[in-house]
Amino acid sequence: MRDIDWHDATFCVVGKTQRTTRLPLPQEVGDALLVYGERARPHVSTPHVFLTITAPVRPLSAKAVSQIAARALHRTHVASPSCGSISFMPVSITFGHCPSDARG
Repeated sequence: MRDIDWHDATFCVVGKTQRTTRLPLPQEVGDALLVYGERARPHVSTPHVFLTITAPVRPLSAKAVSQIAARALHRTHVASPSCGSISFMPVSITFGHCPSDARG
């Protein structure tokens, strides 16, 4: 997963201004991503993690991922950041790490 730095337990997101930010990746989330990639992710050639569940299977848009995250936060009664929102870019399945200048 190219946008995930497993060693530092962080992942990268791109904000509305196209600025890359590195955020912490909790152990449980990393574990869930690995299980999803190994067991539940459709077998398609795209390297993106977040995919539609109906044919044709394709990457979810950044807007769709952001809306899903916002609904999940709302269900848990977690206030979303008041300093602006982050549009999640699709995370790819290939291994690698964030750019070195992506410090949040």
